[in-house]
Amino acid sequence: MMNALLDDYIKQIGNIWDNKSNPDTVNQRIHWWDSPKLIRHMNYLICGEELDGWNTATIKELKKIRNRYELAVSVGCGSGGKEMQLLEQGIVERFICFELSEERIKIGTRNAKIRGLDDRIQFFYGDFFCSNWVNKKYDLVFWDNSLHHMPDTYEAVKVSRNILKDDGVLFCNEYIGESRFQWSDEKLAYVNQIRDDLDESLFHVGDEIFPRHRKRPTIERMMQSDPSEAADSANILPAIKRYFKEPRITMLGGTVHLLILDRMIQNIPENSELLEQLIAADDEAIKKGMSMYAFILAPK
Repeated sequence: MMNALLDDYIKQIGNIWDNKSNPDTVNQRIHWWDSPKLIRHMNYLICGEELDGWNTATIKELKKIRNRYELAVSVGCGSGGKEMQLLEQGIVERFICFELSEERIKIGTRNAKIRGLDDRIQFFYGDFFCSNWVNKKYDLVFWDNSLHHMPDTYEAVKVSRNILKDDGVLFCNEYIGESRFQWSDEKLAYVNQIRDDLDESLFHVGDEIFPRHRKRPTIERMMQSDPSEAADSANILPAIKRYFKEPRITMLGGTVHLLILDRMIQNIPENSELLEQLIAADDEAIKKGMSMYAFILAPK
């Protein structure tokens, strides 16, 4: 079992995500994942079809293993929107969800009731790995951009395997790049060469001016901003390969998306030639072995 998270740490992380629960940013095109075109391309990389909607392709691939999962657990579920998607499609019968943000639990509980799912999804505040729920067996362990927040991914993946039923499945859609965003020289050189060729106007969003070149954030800055962010992300793939015999791993790139398009995408029209070029540049980065994200399905 993972070492228990300290109460002060839990409160700190919870407060950070409480403050990020801003309804004013919903449906705004601020981050790379807010771009329908980029999501369609991600879906294409996963299943060969340019489908609309986050997790549309991952769910399609999940159904190829089993049509239905009776009991699933999600650690770091946020407000549970992704989990409710699986419930509404009849793929999961019941979800147990853990989250450190009390505000997001409130939002999730309210939305579940509105969507008529409150009898099929339960939200719990606190550390899943120190709860009684860690002693249950699950058909599906669901990690969607939360595993990279775990302080020890080897232990988190090991426990994930242990709590699966014999025919259970591990689902991961995750940032698998360098821990604490300490990106490699190769990745920085690649994106900064592209940034050198971009028009100066792209680096201005309102009163904010973005630097011409990306750099690694300091560890001190990462710890002050969110000590859980990419805490041990570099070990996600090694851990998956250690504890699962035949995981399906699909590299999704994201080097260009994260280090160029994030935030700056506000200045790049959705159907522009430039966005097409940057997507192509990200695909080239995948070929060079530079990926920030991966989709993983791992039957026990």
